[in-house]
Amino acid sequence: MASWSEPPFATIGLGTGTMASYARPFQHMHFYEIDNHIVRLSLPKAGGHAWFTYIQGAMNRGVNLHIFMGDARLRMALPWDPNQEEILDGTLRPDRTPRKEYKGGGPDGFYHLMVVDAFSSDAIPVHLVNKQSIAMYFTKLDEKGILCVHTSNRHVDLVKVVADVTKSLGYACTRGHDNADDHVNGHFTSEWVMVARQADYLKHLEAPPGYADNANVRKSGDSSYWTVPPATGRYVWTDDYSNLLAVFRGF
Repeated sequence: MASWSEPPFATIGLGTGTMASYARPFQHMHFYEIDNHIVRLSLPKAGGHAWFTYIQGAMNRGVNLHIFMGDARLRMALPWDPNQEEILDGTLRPDRTPRKEYKGGGPDGFYHLMVVDAFSSDAIPVHLVNKQSIAMYFTKLDEKGILCVHTSNRHVDLVKVVADVTKSLGYACTRGHDNADDHVNGHFTSEWVMVARQADYLKHLEAPPGYADNANVRKSGDSSYWTVPPATGRYVWTDDYSNLLAVFRGF
C-alpha cells in the first residue's frame, strides 16, 4: 500500500519548533539550526525536560523530521547523502533512543516551501538574507517552490533588502502584512515576504479568512494583505556588501 503526505518543506531557525505543528504524518520536514541549546529545549538529553513539545509531537505522529545542525548555508552546501547518519550530542527522540541525523545537507530541488525565520529585532544574520544565500535556497527548492522570509522587525526594514535581492536574481516577490492585532488572544502583527521564480507561482496566495473584517484592520483603513514591494536596486546585500543603517526604520 502506497503512503502519501504533503510536500516536503524546510525551516531555517528552530526556535520553539512551532513550524513542526503544521507537518503531517510521513511528510518530510527539515530544520536548520545552529545552536545545540535551542535543540535541547525540545529534545533534551537523558534525564532532561522538554520545555517545548512541538518537535516531539511531530515525531510521535510519524513526521519525517530531521534537524540539520550548524550554519544553514554551510549545511546546505554539503552533498546530500541519506545513507550517512551520525549520533548527535546525546539528545533523545521521544522514544528515548539517541537522535541520529544526516551528515550532509538537504537534497537539491526537493522542498516545496522554505521558511527563513532566523532573525530577531536586534540580531540580523546578514549572510542568511543576501543575494548568495537566496540563490542557494532556490537550488534546494523545486521549480514552483516558494521562499518565505520572515521580515517582522521593529528596527530594520528587511523588505527592502529581500525585494531588491529578488529583483537582482530575476525572481518575483510579494509582501504579506498582518495588521490584525489581537494581543488579548496572543495575535501580534507580522510581516513576511514570499519569493518565487515567477510571479504566477504566487498568484494563489490569499488573505486569511475574515481579515478585512477585523476591527484593527478596518481602523487602519488598509485592508490589503498582499502587496508587491518596490525594488529600487539600492539594497542588494551580498557577501561583500551590506548596510544596516540604510534600512534602519526612521532614516
